[in-house]
Amino acid sequence: GVKTINEPKLKVNNHTNWVRCVRWNGDGDHFATGSADKTVRLFTASGNEVFSVPHPDWVWSVAFSPNSSKRKRLATACLDGCIRVLDATNGRQLLEIKQHAGTVNCVDFSPDGELLLSGSYDKTARIFSATTGKQTLCIEGHNSFVLCGIFSKDSSKAITASQLGEIRITDLANGHVLSSFKGHNGPVNCLCLSWDGNLLASAGADKNVHVWDLRAQPIAPMATIKHADSVQAVAFSPDDLLLVTGGSDAMGRVFQVDVTKQEWIELARICGHSDELNSFSFAATAGGGKVQRVLGLSASDDRSTCLWDITPVVVALKVAQAREKKSRPSDTSGGAVSERKGDPPDMDAID
Repeated sequence: GVKTINEPKLKVNNHTNWVRCVRWNGDGDHFATGSADKTVRLFTASGNEVFSVPHPDWVWSVAFSPNSSKRKRLATACLDGCIRVLDATNGRQLLEIKQHAGTVNCVDFSPDGELLLSGSYDKTARIFSATTGKQTLCIEGHNSFVLCGIFSKDSSKAITASQLGEIRITDLANGHVLSSFKGHNGPVNCLCLSWDGNLLASAGADKNVHVWDLRAQPIAPMATIKHADSVQAVAFSPDDLLLVTGGSDAMGRVFQVDVTKQEWIELARICGHSDELNSFSFAATAGGGKVQRVLGLSASDDRSTCLWDITPVVVALKVAQAREKKSRPSDTSGGAVSERKGDPPDMDAID
């Protein structure tokens, strides 16, 4: 059956309006939120507010520089058309980038920490130097608002998506469109890469999540997950075991990632918000002990940000996979059947 997770480990109610976005930093010891109350706030993992930075308008998106960066930075995308880069330790503004002619919907740091990617209502996505703020590329050709954009894992490509449902992959070296594909009927609200970089999940206002295999030619949806309402958020867990989705029905849904199936099994539901779930973020690292904790954050129009412990879902899945592996007839195919996941975790380590 589908497990219900009702009790967040932590609920933060510091914002006075919708919380539009939430992100963990690379260490999993702080998280940032952006809100329609025109602030960006930084919190410790235990929910203590470190700073609040006022913005001229709603904040749509936040992103941390990767761990490899010398300086810990936090980028914000604002309704006023500006991207701001803050010192992630104290909130001091380091850069203000005003190149877009409309609302900036999304911002992302490249995994190498060198670049910023933004998407806007001006129908462009843009690439900037993360240190100087200088524009290095303008990605045109989306014939509608660019709602979301992320970098490839090797920082060489931008993946952007529009209000009309088109997803594009652009080579940042020369600006060439490497691939363009469409599966959603209407706006793509969110994009997320699997941690191994092979799968792309897209969340749509058409109530669907598509999962695309980026190694396939041409790129086509390998799985489609139907929802009851518009989907705003999508995120892979750090071991690529789980995919979490969230949206207008205020609920998070946890699915088993399975590249062999077109329909993915729902394992759990996260039910703690009373209004639209806008954003979901997994911590890349979580706590010591024998079992890595799997922690997720959700941001909602109910003005709260919640911290969820997804570890029991992962443990149950690994135990089930181990049992299934044991019950299979012994492998006589010369090793063709390989188990992607490691041994089941030590159950004693789970509290």
